[in-house]
Amino acid sequence: MLPKKILMNARKPKGFWGKIFIKKMNKGHAALTAWALEKLDLQSVDLAVDIGCGGGRVVNLLARSGLVNKTVGIDYSPTSVACAGKLNRKEIQAGRVEIKQGSVSQLPFDNNSVDIAVSFESYYYWPDLEQDMLEIFRTLKPGGRFMLVAELYDNGHISKRDQEYVDTLHMTNLTPEAFSELFYHAGYREVTVTLKEENCWICVIGKK
Repeated sequence: MLPKKILMNARKPKGFWGKIFIKKMNKGHAALTAWALEKLDLQSVDLAVDIGCGGGRVVNLLARSGLVNKTVGIDYSPTSVACAGKLNRKEIQAGRVEIKQGSVSQLPFDNNSVDIAVSFESYYYWPDLEQDMLEIFRTLKPGGRFMLVAELYDNGHISKRDQEYVDTLHMTNLTPEAFSELFYHAGYREVTVTLKEENCWICVIGKK
Protein backbone atom coordinates (compact mmCIF):
# COMPACT_ATOMS: atom_id res chain seq x y z
CA MET A 1 0.00 0.00 0.00
CA LEU A 2 1.23 3.50 -0.82
CA PRO A 3 2.40 5.72 2.05
CA LYS A 4 -0.66 7.42 3.51
CA LYS A 5 0.62 10.95 2.79
CA ILE A 6 0.62 10.03 -0.92
CA LEU A 7 -2.44 7.79 -0.92
CA MET A 8 -4.73 10.42 0.59
CA ASN A 9 -4.16 12.53 -2.53
CA ALA A 10 -6.20 10.04 -4.56
CA ARG A 11 -9.42 11.85 -3.63
CA LYS A 12 -8.16 15.37 -4.25
CA PRO A 13 -4.49 15.91 -5.12
CA LYS A 14 -2.98 18.81 -3.22
CA GLY A 15 0.47 20.38 -3.05
CA PHE A 16 3.77 18.53 -3.38
CA TRP A 17 2.46 15.04 -2.59
CA GLY A 18 -0.50 15.63 -4.86
CA LYS A 19 1.86 16.32 -7.76
CA ILE A 20 3.78 13.14 -6.95
CA PHE A 21 0.52 11.17 -6.96
CA ILE A 22 -0.59 12.68 -10.27
CA LYS A 23 2.71 11.81 -11.91
CA LYS A 24 2.44 8.25 -10.62
CA MET A 25 -1.13 7.89 -11.88
CA ASN A 26 -0.37 9.31 -15.34
CA LYS A 27 2.24 6.60 -15.73
CA GLY A 28 0.48 3.83 -13.82
CA HIS A 29 -2.81 4.15 -15.70
CA ALA A 30 -1.29 4.16 -19.20
CA ALA A 31 -2.26 0.56 -19.98
CA LEU A 32 -5.78 0.99 -18.55
CA THR A 33 -6.25 4.16 -20.59
CA ALA A 34 -5.12 2.54 -23.84
CA TRP A 35 -7.39 -0.47 -23.26
CA ALA A 36 -10.45 1.68 -22.58
CA LEU A 37 -9.95 4.17 -25.40
CA GLU A 38 -9.94 1.27 -27.84
CA LYS A 39 -13.45 0.40 -26.62
CA LEU A 40 -14.60 3.95 -27.26
CA ASP A 41 -14.03 3.59 -31.03
CA LEU A 42 -13.75 7.36 -31.30
CA GLN A 43 -15.01 9.06 -34.47
CA SER A 44 -14.72 12.74 -35.43
CA VAL A 45 -16.53 14.88 -32.86
CA ASP A 46 -16.76 18.54 -31.95
CA LEU A 47 -16.52 18.42 -28.13
CA ALA A 48 -15.10 15.80 -25.76
CA VAL A 49 -14.96 16.21 -21.99
CA ASP A 50 -12.81 14.39 -19.42
CA ILE A 51 -14.43 14.54 -15.98
CA GLY A 52 -11.92 14.25 -13.16
CA CYS A 53 -9.08 14.80 -15.62
CA GLY A 54 -6.30 14.52 -13.02
CA GLY A 55 -2.93 15.10 -14.65
CA GLY A 56 -4.45 15.58 -18.09
CA ARG A 57 -3.06 12.56 -19.91
CA VAL A 58 -6.43 11.42 -21.30
CA VAL A 59 -7.18 14.98 -22.40
CA ASN A 60 -3.85 15.00 -24.21
CA LEU A 61 -4.53 11.71 -25.97
CA LEU A 62 -7.97 12.84 -27.11
CA ALA A 63 -6.67 16.19 -28.33
CA ARG A 64 -3.80 14.61 -30.24
CA SER A 65 -5.99 11.95 -31.83
CA GLY A 66 -6.98 14.35 -34.60
CA LEU A 67 -10.60 13.29 -34.11
CA VAL A 68 -11.72 15.90 -31.56
CA ASN A 69 -12.14 19.58 -32.39
CA LYS A 70 -12.09 20.68 -28.71
CA THR A 71 -11.26 18.70 -25.55
CA VAL A 72 -12.09 20.06 -22.10
CA GLY A 73 -10.70 18.64 -18.86
CA ILE A 74 -12.62 19.22 -15.63
CA ASP A 75 -11.21 18.64 -12.14
CA TYR A 76 -12.07 20.00 -8.71
CA SER A 77 -8.44 19.94 -7.55
CA PRO A 78 -6.44 23.13 -8.27
CA THR A 79 -3.28 20.98 -8.24
CA SER A 80 -4.72 18.68 -10.90
CA VAL A 81 -5.82 21.64 -13.00
CA ALA A 82 -2.31 23.08 -12.86
CA CYS A 83 -0.67 19.76 -13.78
CA ALA A 84 -3.13 19.09 -16.60
CA GLY A 85 -2.58 22.60 -17.92
CA LYS A 86 1.17 22.11 -17.92
CA LEU A 87 0.98 18.79 -19.76
CA ASN A 88 -1.38 20.25 -22.37
CA ARG A 89 0.30 23.62 -22.74
CA LYS A 90 0.82 23.35 -26.51
CA GLU A 91 -2.71 22.10 -27.14
CA ILE A 92 -4.15 24.92 -25.00
CA GLN A 93 -2.15 27.51 -26.94
CA ALA A 94 -3.44 26.00 -30.18
CA GLY A 95 -7.02 26.28 -28.94
CA ARG A 96 -7.66 22.53 -28.98
CA VAL A 97 -7.78 22.07 -25.18
CA GLU A 98 -9.22 23.86 -22.21
CA ILE A 99 -8.71 22.87 -18.56
CA LYS A 100 -11.28 24.06 -16.02
CA GLN A 101 -11.68 23.74 -12.29
CA GLY A 102 -15.13 22.40 -11.54
CA SER A 103 -17.25 19.60 -10.14
CA VAL A 104 -19.03 16.67 -11.73
CA SER A 105 -22.06 17.82 -9.76
CA GLN A 106 -22.29 21.10 -11.70
CA LEU A 107 -20.68 20.85 -15.11
CA PRO A 108 -20.05 24.08 -17.06
CA PHE A 109 -21.78 22.93 -20.24
CA ASP A 110 -25.16 23.62 -21.81
CA ASN A 111 -27.79 20.92 -22.20
CA ASN A 112 -27.21 18.65 -25.20
CA SER A 113 -23.80 20.17 -26.03
CA VAL A 114 -21.20 17.41 -25.45
CA ASP A 115 -20.45 14.64 -27.95
CA ILE A 116 -18.25 12.44 -25.77
CA ALA A 117 -17.71 12.45 -22.00
CA VAL A 118 -15.20 10.18 -20.29
CA SER A 119 -14.15 9.63 -16.70
CA PHE A 120 -11.19 7.57 -15.59
CA GLU A 121 -10.65 6.51 -12.00
CA SER A 122 -12.77 9.25 -10.45
CA TYR A 123 -16.31 7.99 -9.91
CA TYR A 124 -15.22 6.38 -6.63
CA TYR A 125 -15.21 9.82 -5.00
CA TRP A 126 -18.22 11.57 -6.55
CA PRO A 127 -20.39 13.21 -3.88
CA ASP A 128 -23.77 11.97 -5.18
CA LEU A 129 -23.31 9.22 -7.73
CA GLU A 130 -26.87 9.02 -9.08
CA GLN A 131 -27.34 12.79 -9.32
CA ASP A 132 -23.88 13.25 -10.81
CA MET A 133 -24.70 10.66 -13.49
CA LEU A 134 -27.83 12.67 -14.33
CA GLU A 135 -25.72 15.82 -14.58
CA ILE A 136 -23.43 14.18 -17.14
CA PHE A 137 -26.44 12.87 -19.07
CA ARG A 138 -27.87 16.41 -19.19
CA THR A 139 -24.84 17.73 -21.05
CA LEU A 140 -24.71 15.02 -23.73
CA LYS A 141 -26.15 15.49 -27.19
CA PRO A 142 -28.73 12.95 -28.33
CA GLY A 143 -26.60 10.02 -29.48
CA GLY A 144 -23.70 11.26 -27.35
CA ARG A 145 -21.77 8.77 -25.24
CA PHE A 146 -20.35 8.62 -21.73
CA MET A 147 -17.53 6.22 -20.89
CA LEU A 148 -16.70 5.42 -17.27
CA VAL A 149 -13.49 3.50 -16.56
CA ALA A 150 -12.17 2.02 -13.33
CA GLU A 151 -9.31 -0.30 -12.45
CA LEU A 152 -11.36 -1.82 -9.65
CA TYR A 153 -14.85 -3.26 -9.40
CA ASP A 154 -16.65 -5.51 -6.96
CA ASN A 155 -16.08 -9.01 -8.28
CA GLY A 156 -16.93 -10.80 -5.05
CA HIS A 157 -13.34 -11.58 -4.12
CA ILE A 158 -11.53 -8.28 -3.77
CA SER A 159 -7.93 -8.54 -2.60
CA LYS A 160 -6.95 -7.49 0.90
CA ARG A 161 -4.82 -4.65 -0.49
CA ASP A 162 -7.63 -3.30 -2.66
CA GLN A 163 -10.08 -3.54 0.23
CA GLU A 164 -7.68 -1.46 2.30
CA TYR A 165 -7.74 1.20 -0.42
CA VAL A 166 -11.54 1.14 -0.54
CA ASP A 167 -11.85 1.42 3.24
CA THR A 168 -9.13 4.04 3.72
CA LEU A 169 -10.39 6.33 0.95
CA HIS A 170 -14.12 5.63 1.47
CA MET A 171 -14.42 4.62 -2.18
CA THR A 172 -17.57 3.56 -4.00
CA ASN A 173 -16.99 0.10 -5.48
CA LEU A 174 -19.80 -1.32 -7.64
CA THR A 175 -20.48 -4.69 -9.22
CA PRO A 176 -20.76 -4.82 -13.04
CA GLU A 177 -24.50 -5.30 -12.64
CA ALA A 178 -24.75 -2.18 -10.47
CA PHE A 179 -22.82 -0.17 -13.07
CA SER A 180 -25.28 -1.21 -15.75
CA GLU A 181 -28.25 -0.31 -13.54
CA LEU A 182 -26.68 3.06 -12.74
CA PHE A 183 -26.40 3.94 -16.45
CA TYR A 184 -29.89 2.79 -17.37
CA HIS A 185 -31.33 4.64 -14.38
CA ALA A 186 -29.65 7.84 -15.61
CA GLY A 187 -31.45 7.47 -18.93
CA TYR A 188 -28.98 5.83 -21.31
CA ARG A 189 -30.74 3.72 -23.92
CA GLU A 190 -27.72 1.57 -24.79
CA VAL A 191 -25.18 0.37 -22.20
CA THR A 192 -22.12 -1.80 -22.82
CA VAL A 193 -20.06 -3.23 -19.97
CA THR A 194 -16.62 -4.61 -20.78
CA LEU A 195 -14.42 -6.34 -18.22
CA LYS A 196 -10.78 -7.33 -18.15
CA GLU A 197 -11.18 -9.83 -15.39
CA GLU A 198 -7.52 -10.69 -14.88
CA ASN A 199 -6.83 -7.03 -14.03
CA CYS A 200 -10.23 -6.25 -12.46
CA TRP A 201 -10.71 -3.43 -14.98
CA ILE A 202 -14.12 -2.23 -16.10
CA CYS A 203 -15.24 0.01 -18.94
CA VAL A 204 -18.89 1.08 -19.18
CA ILE A 205 -20.22 3.02 -22.16
CA GLY A 206 -23.68 4.52 -22.30
CA LYS A 207 -25.34 6.08 -25.34
CA LYS A 208 -27.95 8.79 -24.87
